[in-house]
Amino acid sequence: MDRTVVVVMTAALALIVVVLELVRRRQLGEEYSVLWLVTSVVLVVLAGSRNLLELLAGLMGIYYPPSALFVVALGGLLLAALHF
Repeated sequence: MDRTVVVVMTAALALIVVVLELVRRRQLGEEYSVLWLVTSVVLVVLAGSRNLLELLAGLMGIYYPPSALFVVALGGLLLAALHF
């Protein structure tokens, strides 16, 4: 497994835990947490499935498939910024 994939998967799983803890403590509203959780789950799925990641990278025209993970993460951050 590529080191980039391991880092992204670890970060996405950590984000899921942090978001759930913030919702539990009522420091983050449920309406905002959904977008963060969806983005994290998508990153975990893509990092765990090399074939799906390569397919997505090919569709986006990205030569190095793990770079597609960062594009998806950036898209999630952009959507969160637009949501606010």
